[in-house]
Amino acid sequence: MKVSLGGGEFRVLLAVVRLTYGWRKKTAQISSRQITRATGLSVRHVKRTLGALIDAGLLLRERSGRRNVLG
Repeated sequence: MKVSLGGGEFRVLLAVVRLTYGWRKKTAQISSRQITRATGLSVRHVKRTLGALIDAGLLLRERSGRRNVLG
């Protein structure tokens, strides 16, 4: 299966990889603000892009209490 990513999607995906596997974790609690700081994108754009990446099956989201965990 071939997936084509836009520039913003690629930046968000790389930021999540850096904030998880870069710290030798498989999952992490990552806020939209953290991804915003890492990518330079707006919070609104980050949230929309995260949803698209999750829908595409490139990221997983789990609930941990009130927070989301990405991996």
